[in-house]
Amino acid sequence: MLSKAVRTTLLARPRTTPSLSATGHRHGSSSTHHDEHRGEHDNTVYPKEGFFSPAWRNGVLVSVLALAAWQYAPEPNDEAYLTRWIMMYKTPKEKWLEMNATHAAQSRVVAEQTKLFDLGVAPPVHRLRFPQIIDQGSPFCNGIGMNVDMSNVKVKKEGK
Repeated sequence: MLSKAVRTTLLARPRTTPSLSATGHRHGSSSTHHDEHRGEHDNTVYPKEGFFSPAWRNGVLVSVLALAAWQYAPEPNDEAYLTRWIMMYKTPKEKWLEMNATHAAQSRVVAEQTKLFDLGVAPPVHRLRFPQIIDQGSPFCNGIGMNVDMSNVKVKKEGK
């Protein structure tokens, strides 16, 4: 064990920090620096590849089963179980024809209504580009009989 005087001397002594260039040189030349670039090695053990692997075995098995199903399947007629089961859930041909005819009739009505509304046009509104031109002429330059009787004219205002 160190004596009390030695401990206080070590603790009171100023510590020296290595310079930046010395630390950079030291870390740059270490042997661990180059090990970072190598990366980890893949230690996975892969199964042997060949024609007897599970993928090939399953492929051959599926092919044999498909060939057997093709060879020993029943003849395509209306008496087969699968055909009767499909026909039980299938919508009859007459029902589809009826639904298509109804849809065509409804589409025709909608098309006629759309055409009617597309042909409708708002009445034309004649707007003067410069309405001040009406008041531009002098009322005193009218000849005899050229005055129009405006006593029964009522001016419509906007919003009425």
